[in-house]
Amino acid sequence: MARVVAHGGFVATFLALVACPGGSDGPGVDFADPIAAKRAIAELMCETAHQCREDYPYIYPFEAMFGDDVADCLAEYIIGREELERLDEAIRDGRTEYDVESAIGCYDSLRDSDCGRFWMDYGGQDCRTMITGTQADGQPCEYAWECLADYCDPISKLCRTD
Repeated sequence: MARVVAHGGFVATFLALVACPGGSDGPGVDFADPIAAKRAIAELMCETAHQCREDYPYIYPFEAMFGDDVADCLAEYIIGREELERLDEAIRDGRTEYDVESAIGCYDSLRDSDCGRFWMDYGGQDCRTMITGTQADGQPCEYAWECLADYCDPISKLCRTD
């Protein structure tokens, strides 16, 4: 597994900006660049959610999760400049790692999912492991992606396993 422990600009891709069309081998998606990968995945996630809106199976309102349209999804839910800057900083500082193979697998899974599969696993394990935290329980954090257990207590600002 290839890991990029420090890479500038990752966060800007994850939550904002424009994704490039095509599959993992398609033009414009540079999976070695965490920002470009997150940008492409964020756009694909929003596009797929809106294409599968009629099959949305959850009680929580669709619009609260994915907005009224794809642009709203990217602008309000997926894209947040401050969060992207923080994620980029966390990767540079070693509090978060980025896995290239998982990013490719995540993109491919989202691209190839039917609506039922999309709503069941949102791209599968690769989407959950492409960004992983390195901070152990009790270490300081701002966001869940910094923590090994993927949970940052919003009050104490410490990584927690519960």
